[in-house]
Amino acid sequence: KFVASTLLSCLLLASAASAYTAEDREASIKWVTGLGFPNLKAWSMMTPKMLKTVLNIYTTSMKEDSFEYFTPAEIEVVYAAVSASNNCELCLSFHSMMMGKGGHASDDIKEIVAGGLPKEKKIRGAVVAAKYALAHKGVFLDREKKHLKALGYEGEKLAELNFMVGLMSSMNQNYVHLISEGLEVEEFLQQAGPFADTVYAHGKDDL
Repeated sequence: KFVASTLLSCLLLASAASAYTAEDREASIKWVTGLGFPNLKAWSMMTPKMLKTVLNIYTTSMKEDSFEYFTPAEIEVVYAAVSASNNCELCLSFHSMMMGKGGHASDDIKEIVAGGLPKEKKIRGAVVAAKYALAHKGVFLDREKKHLKALGYEGEKLAELNFMVGLMSSMNQNYVHLISEGLEVEEFLQQAGPFADTVYAHGKDDL
């Protein structure tokens, strides 16, 4: 009985160790770059199936018809604000770059990256709403609801925003975990992230 149990355990371990092949890994990276993403080190720290699942979820959320009340450009603002609050360097760097391509003022982008509030009224409201959603994990207190209503966030629109905040928080959790496991953020992302003027300002020798 002991021998049979030991053999079964070995077979299960062998199965887990060969869950995917090098070809699977290569195909998943090719699929990601085919979507228009650069080949980041992060992709190789996820299993091929996980990588496709993560990016399918993300890209679906960024489509024009994914939400009733938010455009992709507005979603980027929410994702950047959430990533700043969760201090996810990789996500924050990426979303701040995308905000720049979306035409947002550089001062507003820097403010969001620093965890603050932008001056532009429309995106300021989105950042405030995102921070409130994070504060109580999706629960909004009465005065918060009244304040958000004055900013244009209530009912279905608030529900959509709350979902986006939760979604990006899960993405942040994933990438923060990968960074804690040794993932290095690419140089082109470093220059758009929260440590551009401090940690990365003095060159590689000081990292």
